[in-house]
Amino acid sequence: MSDLTLSLAMGNYDRTRAIVDGRVKIDGVDPVPMLLSPEEMFFRAFRHQAFDISELSLSSYSISV
Repeated sequence: MSDLTLSLAMGNYDRTRAIVDGRVKIDGVDPVPMLLSPEEMFFRAFRHQAFDISELSLSSYSISV
């Protein structure tokens, strides 16, 4: 059985770099990480649902619901 491929949009932080460079694995997942600026990430996440997993702006999310 193959791993699930998921797109991950996140900022370039010390806490996320281990996923991007492969030091941290996610069981059963083949991640496709993207390091983006918050502006681009939030726009693409809200307008186009461009990612499977993404950081979000809490204030933008709150007004969208």
